[in-house]
Amino acid sequence: MTRFALLNSAALAALLSAAPLAAQDVQNDAGEDAAPKIVFGDEVREDYILVSAHRDGGLQVDEYPGSATIVNRGDMTDRQVRDVADVLRDVPGVAISSVAGQTQLRLRGAEGNHVLVLVDGIEVSDPFAGEFDLGTLQAEIGSYVEVLRGPQSALYGSDAVGGVVAYRSGEFAGLAGRIEAGTNETVNGALRFGTGGSGWDLSLSGTVVSTGGEPNARGGTRDIGREGYTLAGKGSVELTGNFTLRAVGRYVVTEGEFNDSDFDTTSPAFGFTVDSPGTRYENEALYALAGAELYALDGKWRHDLSFQIADIRRDSFGPFGRSFGNEGERLKASYVTAYAFGGSGLSHTLTFAADWEEERYRNTDPFGFAFTGTRSNENVGLVGEYRLSSNRFNVAAAIRRDINEGFADATTFKLAAGVPVTDTTRLRGAIGTGIKNPGFYELYGFVDGRFIGNANLKPERATEWEVGVEQDLFDQDLMVSVTFF
Repeated sequence: MTRFALLNSAALAALLSAAPLAAQDVQNDAGEDAAPKIVFGDEVREDYILVSAHRDGGLQVDEYPGSATIVNRGDMTDRQVRDVADVLRDVPGVAISSVAGQTQLRLRGAEGNHVLVLVDGIEVSDPFAGEFDLGTLQAEIGSYVEVLRGPQSALYGSDAVGGVVAYRSGEFAGLAGRIEAGTNETVNGALRFGTGGSGWDLSLSGTVVSTGGEPNARGGTRDIGREGYTLAGKGSVELTGNFTLRAVGRYVVTEGEFNDSDFDTTSPAFGFTVDSPGTRYENEALYALAGAELYALDGKWRHDLSFQIADIRRDSFGPFGRSFGNEGERLKASYVTAYAFGGSGLSHTLTFAADWEEERYRNTDPFGFAFTGTRSNENVGLVGEYRLSSNRFNVAAAIRRDINEGFADATTFKLAAGVPVTDTTRLRGAIGTGIKNPGFYELYGFVDGRFIGNANLKPERATEWEVGVEQDLFDQDLMVSVTFF
């Protein structure tokens, strides 16, 4: 695995030590039999397992035949960077851009709404624009991030045409906290508590970020500040030796100021950002997931059923009150069944997954210019996947059929393979297709005088292939990976 550390000591930090994780008390989120643990001393390194790379529960990152990066817990700690967006800026193929109220993530040049973002397994993009505001995601203590580049529509459907970014809060035991302060009235703090016992675990966390900001207008003097608060919790309970219930919840509130552009064509500042007193935004999001996992046939046959919800509200305000707003909601249910078998050095996994999803959107335009009724779209996705692993090669194939309420049905696929040619050199290649359905904002969005949606838009399609080579150096302390796509 790549080892890297970028130290940043520009803030005042106070850390409370946390109790070490005990290997026998911590299980990978995917289940003990679904993916082997990697143990360093008495610490379980589940952050070296790609949970989002397959629908069967995960695998070690060096068995994945595609292009992926894990920013593990050690990396997150060493960097001393609190915004996950800042952590991802250094990941190959990732581009981050920000405006007030929206930090956008792109993979390999794809649009921001072409990247699926998962937070502890919950799809967190806003149904309004199909994007997730990455600026609202503060790194919790013990967290890590997975980045899968290239089309993943064969696994996850329309929103993953450019790739997948999965944030995982990780397993945690004990109490830990931090508080930092810096220039521009900046304060950043986090507190996390984890506990557990025989067959159960519980983790609670909170993060806060507040800054007075600085001017962003040419020649401006108005400071553009922001505040963000997150409360999160997750837990699981093992009812029997092979049946486990789990739950995840997250509540996020962000608010801040922004400046408008000058739209006066007679003004010398036309087109430029100018100080705009009184303009601000408020965003609120609630996410929840409940799931059940059952293992049969001595752990070889896994069943997973989950339900999740995302409820997101956005409002913008001007000097005279609320000027723009929208509400979005996503309901999703997924069932995954995977059967693992093998012998003679070969491991096979057959997986079937079924996803049902309904998204709802409502424009809350306060002026009555736009339609303010609820619009919705429903989708059913059926996934078939096969994975073959050995010490000589790794092969993965997936196909998905999406049955859409508002668009033509679509089929996507992905094929990938990796072959070690020496003990330290590995070749890999992949080809996949993706599809992206237009979002509600593209179809029905309305900004008076500036934007009107087009209800006749058709889905976008993509085909991508890649070849790469990975080379371990210095007794696997450094890995160099080169990919052409």
